[in-house]
Amino acid sequence: MGIAFEIAINDETKIVAGMEEISVLSFILCYHNALRDKNENLDSIELQVGGLLHHARHDDEHLDWIKRHLKIGDEIKIRVVESSDLTQPIARRRQDPKLVEKAQRKYYENLKQEYGE
Repeated sequence: MGIAFEIAINDETKIVAGMEEISVLSFILCYHNALRDKNENLDSIELQVGGLLHHARHDDEHLDWIKRHLKIGDEIKIRVVESSDLTQPIARRRQDPKLVEKAQRKYYENLKQEYGE
């Protein structure tokens, strides 16, 4: 049994996001207002519920339970619970640990070159 987020959207979508041994569990509600040009607004409201499993050094797995655009009037309920009855993620992404290590090494070498030892 572990910490989880129980989430309902408009009293219909209900998930219990979480996983045994999860390293990070996040709930992000984001409003973004951008102008395409002077006359057109590109408003966006998005809900993301995700997490991270840390398997080993340079070996993390990203999890998604919800990625959804919302509209004015949508109601979101979230409750922090302990549960073993968990909803399976809709997506899982695991990068190649060797590629991650190589990219981090390159980033480090670039910073070292730019700023010195």
